[in-house]
Amino acid sequence: MKLFLALSLLGSTTGFDIGLKAVVAAKPVKAIPLEANQASCSETAPSSLDVALLQLAVTIDKDVNIAKARLQIAEAAATGAQLVVLPEVWNSPYATVAFPEYAEAIPGGPSTEMLTAAANEHGIWIVGGSIPEVDSTGKIFNSCPIVSPDGTIVAVHRKGRIKLL
Repeated sequence: MKLFLALSLLGSTTGFDIGLKAVVAAKPVKAIPLEANQASCSETAPSSLDVALLQLAVTIDKDVNIAKARLQIAEAAATGAQLVVLPEVWNSPYATVAFPEYAEAIPGGPSTEMLTAAANEHGIWIVGGSIPEVDSTGKIFNSCPIVSPDGTIVAVHRKGRIKLL
């Protein structure tokens, strides 16, 4: 569902719609547009998209997590992925009580800096899973940045304000 939501957001920024069949794999897979969506694709849009869904063994070390993600993004791009999707809360432990320690600004934090640089370097779309975000008022969110191939953050989906226990 998260992938479909991210791709739906992505479709509106690129001019093509993506209809996906349910697919989960560690390597890039072909996402074939459904017949009903093909009519709305622009003539320059691809008829298929290589998608890599990443999984990471997260540690308590944010820098290590970011480095692991960057390596997996590069590996996925090297195999032909045009869109790389990271998992939820890939840069920190998945515990809302830990979010304040790991939260960062979007844009400008180390995680989004890596995502924008990697997208630009490899010329790929990146759905940044989710990361703990802190806004200018100090509110914490579990947010998903979407980055274009030129390294621009084109959308950020905030799941909601985190209620810290």
